[in-house]
Amino acid sequence: MTQGTLLWLAALLIAIGALPFLSVGIASVILWANGCMGPDGLVPCALYDDDSSGVLANMLLAGWYAIISIPIGLIGIVLLIFAVAKRPAD
Repeated sequence: MTQGTLLWLAALLIAIGALPFLSVGIASVILWANGCMGPDGLVPCALYDDDSSGVLANMLLAGWYAIISIPIGLIGIVLLIFAVAKRPAD
């Protein structure tokens, strides 16, 4: 496997590892900015005249995929370290 392929594979695995965190972060910012977070959790949230509470709640629940994606991201980090260490000295 070439060094370029290892770098692309490492970048892909790290991106897969980060996706659940991005989903939770985006949903949290949208909910916070629109005042949809109540003291008891989510309250009905209307964005663009449509109830988006279900979509945003699903984005928050996507954080549970981190259980699977964290090891995938760690494998990507190990591959990245391996690819950089394997690089010939200039």
